[in-house]
Amino acid sequence: MKHKKYSVLVMGKTQAGKSTFIEHIKNYADPNYNINTTLLRNGNVAKIRVPRTFLVESTLPVYEVYKVATGETISLDNLSAKFDDEEDYRDFVMSREKDIDMRISSQDANSPTEPVEFQFLDTPGLNDTFDSGTAHASNIINEMINIRTFNLIVIIISYSIPLTQEQQLALEYYANVFNGLHTRIMFLHTHVDYTEIHHTNKVYHTNMYMKNKALCKMFRRYDNEVVFDEDNFQEYSSFTIDMTFRKRPVIKCLIRNTIREILKKATEPPAILDTSSQNIQRIRAITHPTNFNDDERKRIKQLFQIEAAKMSKDEEVEQADVGGEDLEQINILLIGDVQSGKSSLVETFRLYAASDYVVNTQYVTQGNSRFVDEKVKVTAFLSDLHTVEIRRLRQNNGGHDVIDLEKEASRMNKEDFEDLLNLGTKGAMTTIISANPHKRYRFNIYEGPSLNESAENFQENIFSIHKTLVESKAEFHQVLLTLAPGPITSATRTTIRVCSDILSDLSNLFSFVHTKVDYPKLHYGSKQFQESMKERQDLLQRHMHSGSKSYLIDNNLTSNWPVQRAKTQNVVYDILLTATSTKPIALKPSLTKKTPKMVSIDTNLKWQARDEFQEIQKEITQNNKDILELRSKIRQLGLVYKTKDQEVNSAKNKEDVATRDDMEVVFKDKFMAAADPYPEIYSRVMIFEKQPRMVEKVHIVAENIEIELFLGGEGSYYWMVIYRRTSGAAASLVVKLYAKKQDSARNPVGETEDLTKIRHECLDLEKQLATVEERI
Repeated sequence: MKHKKYSVLVMGKTQAGKSTFIEHIKNYADPNYNINTTLLRNGNVAKIRVPRTFLVESTLPVYEVYKVATGETISLDNLSAKFDDEEDYRDFVMSREKDIDMRISSQDANSPTEPVEFQFLDTPGLNDTFDSGTAHASNIINEMINIRTFNLIVIIISYSIPLTQEQQLALEYYANVFNGLHTRIMFLHTHVDYTEIHHTNKVYHTNMYMKNKALCKMFRRYDNEVVFDEDNFQEYSSFTIDMTFRKRPVIKCLIRNTIREILKKATEPPAILDTSSQNIQRIRAITHPTNFNDDERKRIKQLFQIEAAKMSKDEEVEQADVGGEDLEQINILLIGDVQSGKSSLVETFRLYAASDYVVNTQYVTQGNSRFVDEKVKVTAFLSDLHTVEIRRLRQNNGGHDVIDLEKEASRMNKEDFEDLLNLGTKGAMTTIISANPHKRYRFNIYEGPSLNESAENFQENIFSIHKTLVESKAEFHQVLLTLAPGPITSATRTTIRVCSDILSDLSNLFSFVHTKVDYPKLHYGSKQFQESMKERQDLLQRHMHSGSKSYLIDNNLTSNWPVQRAKTQNVVYDILLTATSTKPIALKPSLTKKTPKMVSIDTNLKWQARDEFQEIQKEITQNNKDILELRSKIRQLGLVYKTKDQEVNSAKNKEDVATRDDMEVVFKDKFMAAADPYPEIYSRVMIFEKQPRMVEKVHIVAENIEIELFLGGEGSYYWMVIYRRTSGAAASLVVKLYAKKQDSARNPVGETEDLTKIRHECLDLEKQLATVEERI
């Protein structure tokens, strides 16, 4: 009997956990399925480039956990409310298989008796590193039109990735595309740490509430409601899921039962996409968002030249008075995109300086409401430089062992390392170790307004940062740019480039702080995470100088776990230590000293230069077309010449055709590694154009060489090769070009009248080609 098939569309931002979710679904449908971690990319680029479909069959089993010793079932309903103490709740969730295990429970009345078939449409990730959103959108829409009927549309949202303007624009685009399908939309919040959702964690519950509210409002704008109610945001279903591959029975059970609830929702009646020509035309006409590109960066740079001169000097820096004016002043600039963890990092600094500091959770919970400050704030605190020693308590004799997390990350298995990080106050304690308790500093953290909130705010905020820093006349020791999890998108790159442009005097002080890092991923076995961070750092350093440091920090202000708190404070120590050992630099006020007349002249010259440049670009484009056309004609005539020449010579003497005694070597080159100090970086060029002699044979021998481009070949008068080294070993390239011998009139030996005519046509085209190239 043919099973009924239900169609599910899965969408989400790159690194939102879409591929991991799909692997979990396959594992739920077939417990013997081994999750293929090679299919999970490092999170910087979309795993797939075009939509794909796959089928899953399941009877939708329900899972339960039980005590290994007694076999007693433990209910997981409303789990967090069953534990008054957060540490007891965390210990239960992280239980090992020797204490608690998982099994299939008895089916409920609503479970199907026969397997149910689900067809999943897996789509490329939105907002990936290589800005493929527009191409992906076109492919997704084409596939949606083909499938048309959807039982469920799962929008995957990572809890750890902020809802920046760039991501909201991408989601709003699809909310508009989904006209008529909104009844089948649901949100799945991934990367939710089940150990952190205890009912006492107000920050988590507030953030989730506000994120859901923002998402539902966003999609409700496009669901054809007659009256839009701003406060009614409970239209769409939502689920949360951990998405880890932990061998923890409670977590595995919660994940599988969440997947079951999602699949059950997919068995409800479908929504059908209107595929009328009018609606398809409407969908095609929706412009895909392309904000925060290089054009935006150039526009901001131009406006900065004007705005920098107009900025008034009546705005003063808010300075926190904490005393310590006679101490050594260390000034740190903190910038970053909206919701990238800047304010949380400031609170983490203050907690480092004073262990009894009460964290202001307002800064933590404001992120999803897209709250931004309009000017630079300065937070000052006094502190020495100290590290935090971690001590694991022995349960048998009351002693302790000092823990080195880096060593344990390479020595322990993943589960033991995670248990170590999750030790509570009953299992671990920390001690402050001061390098020099008599040496204290006054740290001044200049926290800039959030960037990437919108194109307008971005421009205003970076100008405000520059103006404030210049007027403060402070010398800065460090610039920290915070980055939330996720790919290095166009918006992220624009932020970095604009900051580097406007704050160019401080570019050597830039460091990157990767926030919201899951510390268990620091284990040496987390290859994907480590590869992702390496690739991110490589991408970042392409936009900054090569010495930019990177720091990984959790930034979880609500965590009370001693080991993780100690790890965070030791990262803060590394950051502040770098700041204290750096020679400070002041931002030069040269741009703000320009008079309005100077700015006007600069602006006019820029527009004039731009117009002239555009004309030159048009001319270059046309010249390039002419070059391609001329080269094509030359190649065609060359082939005709070669064919006719072979016919003539073959008729004269068949035996000589293969050896061609009338050909000679006219070009040869060879080089070794010692000849080039940077062979792996610079390409080399070899050109044959000394005299008008047609190449009849090409012979190439290459060792540790990669040929990037060559023009010409057999039957050509012009021959060029561009090549580079592919390894540090000795390399050589031998190129032999053979051409016919010439007589006293510089004509090839044995050439007929027809061949001479073709050759002269080629020579005329070669002259035209040289003229066009000279124009360029």
